[in-house]
Amino acid sequence: MAKKEAFIDMPENRKFAVIKDLSAKSEGTLKRKFYKYKFDMKIRIRFYERLAAFLDNGIRITDALETICSRYYLNNDFRAYIIGNILYRIQQDAVPYHEAMKEWIPREEHMIIAAANSSGKDADGLREATYLTKSTQEIKKAITGELAMPVLLLVMLYLMFVGFRIKMIPIMELILPRDKWEGSSALLHNVSSFLTSYWFIFLSIIVGVTLVVRWTIPNLVTPIRDKLDNLPPWSIYKIICSVSFMIGLSSLMRAGLPTTQSLKTLEKMSNPYVRHFLSRMIKNITSGDAKDNIGKAINVGLIEKELAGDMEDMAKLTSFKDTLYNSSKRYLNESIEAIKVKATTIRIIMMFILVASLGWLMSSFYSTIQQIRQSVKGY
Repeated sequence: MAKKEAFIDMPENRKFAVIKDLSAKSEGTLKRKFYKYKFDMKIRIRFYERLAAFLDNGIRITDALETICSRYYLNNDFRAYIIGNILYRIQQDAVPYHEAMKEWIPREEHMIIAAANSSGKDADGLREATYLTKSTQEIKKAITGELAMPVLLLVMLYLMFVGFRIKMIPIMELILPRDKWEGSSALLHNVSSFLTSYWFIFLSIIVGVTLVVRWTIPNLVTPIRDKLDNLPPWSIYKIICSVSFMIGLSSLMRAGLPTTQSLKTLEKMSNPYVRHFLSRMIKNITSGDAKDNIGKAINVGLIEKELAGDMEDMAKLTSFKDTLYNSSKRYLNESIEAIKVKATTIRIIMMFILVASLGWLMSSFYSTIQQIRQSVKGY
């Protein structure tokens, strides 16, 4: 097999041909989803940090991408296909690098990177995307860490019911017919039989709920969403969106873009959920009674109520853009702590339910044994 050569050693036409080939290997719906899944938080953070380091040293974005892609290409790393696709779109379609990255990264990260590019602060945008990604990872770790054990115990409890139905009940029924089981024993039989016979119903419910939740999180904007935003995971997503919005808006405004143009730029990049809030903000700025106070104009429910009030109070300060940016970071840190508290509360509730269920299972099992003993004594 011929040894691959680094991009730096290739003539331009050869280099473009390799980039085109790498991009082609990322084509196809299933391939894209698979590579995007592998392009996870940890890998994206490393990618953003490396790009920012190159930009800080005056390296052009395309040169930086080629350098990174070349190493992955030599190592047969899947990231070469992703970065190759980004490079191909930049060179072939003449789109900005953030637009070429759009389909490979989460929308919130793209919004920040694109906003920074509009303001000429690409390296800062990549660092802010890194910050947001790390914070999102911390949120997920907090939730996973608190809820992993209750979920495991829930699975174990289910398996205990199933095991009781498959292994124990047939033996007990040989001694005491089912129609003579009474009270909690009969209920235990019914519950364990239902869980064993209709497991596919529970699996269907879990899959269905997961699909519905995944769709509603970025798309649902009906009045019921206001209620859902008070519950996880919608409340967690709202926090991430509000922080992304604040960082993106402050980046555009610090670059000198007017408020309305900044909001319209973010609106184009946003999903239906965030766009719903942004359209109301734009309306407030252009025709509402809040057009003289940006803090009041953006107070439409996306940002936490007390923080939005602070923005109203400080809207006329010359340092408002920086205040908005710094507040977003403080808000995210506070939100992470609040989410940890909520996750702990959920864990405690789940543990209580599990302990109570386990206690009932053991009590019902003991009651069944007692009934069998009484039946045996009667003969």
